[in-house]
Amino acid sequence: MLRLRGATTGVVTYQQISETPPALTANGLAPQIAANAQIAILALSATMTQGDIELTAGTYEFSFWAKGDLTWRFTFDDSPNGMQLGVATGSTTGSPIGLTQFTERVTAPAGTTVCDLCFTATSASALIDLVSLVAIPGAECEPVTTDTATTDPTVIPNFTG
Repeated sequence: MLRLRGATTGVVTYQQISETPPALTANGLAPQIAANAQIAILALSATMTQGDIELTAGTYEFSFWAKGDLTWRFTFDDSPNGMQLGVATGSTTGSPIGLTQFTERVTAPAGTTVCDLCFTATSASALIDLVSLVAIPGAECEPVTTDTATTDPTVIPNFTG
């Protein structure tokens, strides 16, 4: 899941949500909210971005859950040389009731060291949750992670609002 950080424009709010049922405690019910258990709510034309997501060239599965209409855009860069190498864009029409999962394939061109991701709401209210970017096995790409002990190919951009 992504937590937004960096640039946001328009009205972007975050609603705490519970991924598991409440736990019964001696004091009553307590919600079990995991770290980063939030959903982003974007007003019309609001944007939500994450910059400098470290990854290498290759093909990735880009997935997120959404309600409402959105556009998304990846910009792939060669950070050391300050060059933009490519762009991937798309749009979705979310379910009017509940969240719908969207999955796309995006390809980072040769020389990519970082990418930026931007969502823009194109409807009066859009919800976004559980965004992930996962290397496709056999596609010769390995995301850069800060934890060298993990073999999980998932890149989880860290959005904050």
